[in-house]
Amino acid sequence: MKEDTAIVKSVLKALAALDFVLEKSMVSRGAGLGEIAAGLDLQPTNTRNILKTMEQAGYIGRTADRLYIPGPKCEAMNRTILVGRQLIPEIMPVLDALIAEFGESFVVTTLFGGRRKVLMWRKGTSPIVVETQNAERNCKTYQLVTTRIMLAFAPAYEQENFIAFNGLPPASDWAEADTPAKLKHCLENLRKTGYAEYYPGKGEIYAAAFPIIDNEDKSVGALGIYLPAFRMTPDLRSRIFESILLKLSHLRKQL
Repeated sequence: MKEDTAIVKSVLKALAALDFVLEKSMVSRGAGLGEIAAGLDLQPTNTRNILKTMEQAGYIGRTADRLYIPGPKCEAMNRTILVGRQLIPEIMPVLDALIAEFGESFVVTTLFGGRRKVLMWRKGTSPIVVETQNAERNCKTYQLVTTRIMLAFAPAYEQENFIAFNGLPPASDWAEADTPAKLKHCLENLRKTGYAEYYPGKGEIYAAAFPIIDNEDKSVGALGIYLPAFRMTPDLRSRIFESILLKLSHLRKQL
């Protein structure tokens, strides 16, 4: 049979190495270079180069004692599948219920590749509502409450990826978090609080965001709400928070 010249053998070897590490990690702490090379019938030097490339790309990681393990990109791939197959279908009735209850606008976001990604915008039904997409159009990423709460609940590697891609928050976007130490402090406080909030005053836009957590206690994304600030009262805020937190708690069991 004639060999398919479109096949890139080095890619096949890299994927085979990843498969080996994934399978090994299900039953042990990781895999050593020698056993990976033997399992793939490759020279150790060639195997090391493949694994080094995969590690640089984020698909392979290393333990403190130098075993090879699945890298952060594998975690991101798992979340991508979770978002597409479970979060999107499950969040739709949650948004329907919240809009029916409060008439306000919502946004659902996640993190991908060091960036904030909007999964959906939903416009409220009140006579006067915030057009979420318009409200976010002129905002910088660190100004958005969904960005802040997602970073607070993100694992360390994802925080590092986000900062590497976006830089630290400028003082103009988040004055309390414009250095590594200040950002860490702000994210720790947000994680303890469990939500991020923006309330500039009357005549402006009120925004709040809450983490979406799955049943393995991992962050999947964020749910944000927007409404005119003049409509926000302590009683309404209390009812909104109670309803959102209850619905996200139920959603967590489905993810």
